[in-house]
Amino acid sequence: MQHLDLQVIRRALEWSTAGQQVWLCTVLATYGSAPRAPGSLLAVNTGGQWIGSLSGGCVEEDFLERVAEGAFAEAVSVVRYGDGEAPRSHVSLPCGGMLDVLVERLEPDCVVQAHLRELQAALLGQRRLIREVDLASGARSVFADSEQGVRVEIRRQLPSVFIAEGGCHSDTAVVALTHDPRIDDLAMMEAVRTDAFYIGVMGSMQTSQKRVERLRRIGGLGEVELARIHAPIGLNLGSKTPAEIALAVLADILRIRSGIARDRL
Repeated sequence: MQHLDLQVIRRALEWSTAGQQVWLCTVLATYGSAPRAPGSLLAVNTGGQWIGSLSGGCVEEDFLERVAEGAFAEAVSVVRYGDGEAPRSHVSLPCGGMLDVLVERLEPDCVVQAHLRELQAALLGQRRLIREVDLASGARSVFADSEQGVRVEIRRQLPSVFIAEGGCHSDTAVVALTHDPRIDDLAMMEAVRTDAFYIGVMGSMQTSQKRVERLRRIGGLGEVELARIHAPIGLNLGSKTPAEIALAVLADILRIRSGIARDRL
């Protein structure tokens, strides 16, 4: 099943190639609770067809009405929803938050289509890009992201050494699964000194408690550092097989990535 944002870009490209004007909406920022995260996309063409999502439906309905009324004639604009003081902001989000939406009016030309193809390639995982839009002129550009994208690489190297040499950044999840405390403990000691957004290590509850004591006594880790380590790793789904364990681990990584507390599951 295709990611929704990839479907949005593909459909926008189809409409543009067919000679239709397209409005591309991007969630810039959210305040409080919001149904969709920054970066979420929605596209609509001159015929009123649309694809994507910005909220639970109320924002989309208002936006489509405004397009039909002839609004958003400028190349680019920013609209805030959920703020009672902003024009037409009376539309309230179901969760009570606010969101800022970037609206781009895209002409059906080769420049726009080339830009949409670059976005499509990025969403397909072929490239990782930083997209920039000039709010004054509407000019669009991309530059390659200096951070490494998702990749698989096998290294014959201790994980702790790889981490200590700068192998982690803020988009890194460190997952220790060897069951060898000499390897896993050293990896944890180095991982807590990085910006990795997720750090977890496999083991039973009893094994995890013993590991915490070792890391505190031998590794010199404090409570703040120990609190960053998810042990036992993963969500408690009753996993037994390797595939089930992998699912539990990845589910917990996604939970942390999305900022969801365990008690909200």
